[in-house]
Amino acid sequence: MGVKRWKFLDTNRELRAVTSARVIDLAGRLQVKLKMGDNPLLTTSMQQLGKCQEALESIAPRGSSAAVAQIHFDAAFILYLRAADLHESASMMPAILGTVRENLPPGDLRRVAVEDIANGAAAKSLRGDSPLTESDRETVLDALAAANQTRIDKSLRIRSFVRIVSVVGLLLTLVAIGVAILTWRNPGQVPLCFVPRNEQGKYYTVCPLNAYPGGDPAAPAWLAAGPADYLVVEIIGLVSAGLAAATALRQMRGSPTPYNVSLVLAGLKLPTGALTAPAGLLFIHGGFVPGMPALYSSAQIIAWAIVFGYAQQILTRLVDNQAKSLLGHSKDAHKSEDELAALA
Repeated sequence: MGVKRWKFLDTNRELRAVTSARVIDLAGRLQVKLKMGDNPLLTTSMQQLGKCQEALESIAPRGSSAAVAQIHFDAAFILYLRAADLHESASMMPAILGTVRENLPPGDLRRVAVEDIANGAAAKSLRGDSPLTESDRETVLDALAAANQTRIDKSLRIRSFVRIVSVVGLLLTLVAIGVAILTWRNPGQVPLCFVPRNEQGKYYTVCPLNAYPGGDPAAPAWLAAGPADYLVVEIIGLVSAGLAAATALRQMRGSPTPYNVSLVLAGLKLPTGALTAPAGLLFIHGGFVPGMPALYSSAQIIAWAIVFGYAQQILTRLVDNQAKSLLGHSKDAHKSEDELAALA
């Protein structure tokens, strides 16, 4: 009942289904071998599969439970390979080599050793000899464990990154809401109004939602400020940030990890845009932008709010780059591998 209650939060069903299918496959192999005779390694492997299945069915946050399930499955698979005969272990070499190449850099000595063993195993099979020795298998399994650990470490770094960005996004959202509430109750404290001169040389007051004749350039325009000025500007900044988020996410690659990086990045951009829009107008109002005259219409104020809302991309670009760095590790590894192959 508890699993069904949390099912709507499961955004990693495909990844969990793949792990579950692999558990069923490995459990079937273990049952066949256990019928042939008891083996402590196989028994422990079956216990690890049980813990893996428990993690998959857990009502804990889906991302963390999927990662825990993968850790238990990796342990079960390595134990199974230790208990298997050398010929069966050799038949797993292509899959092991793929995992090692995906997660260990080309210069890693463990990866180099596995590649040499894989090449030697193929030559031994052609001669009719045993493809692997016990020493070879230990070397291969050690490299496989290191590759699995590297993959888990990457997943944990992504999880930490997602949590930090989520917390920052939540705090910025609370700040944006707080600013909207305070300025609604006290619209004249820091107004977003300007006092330009018309063609006749007379002053008038312009706010985001209204314009009033007879503005006094020597006094602040707080009397003309409306309670909804900041709220409207923040909404415009949020919409502009949404457009920027859509553009940025178009360049973001997906990830097989159970953590939705793209979603939290978009969630960070929205409140940031809601804050940069009024902040940019305040910079213009305070004269911090050289050569920028007072804005002369509500439409111009709204237009600049759109610009400053979209400009949050300048602030969040570093976060986007960090996300790309975390998600692009395997891509860089493949690129380095292709470059080495070309040089060879």
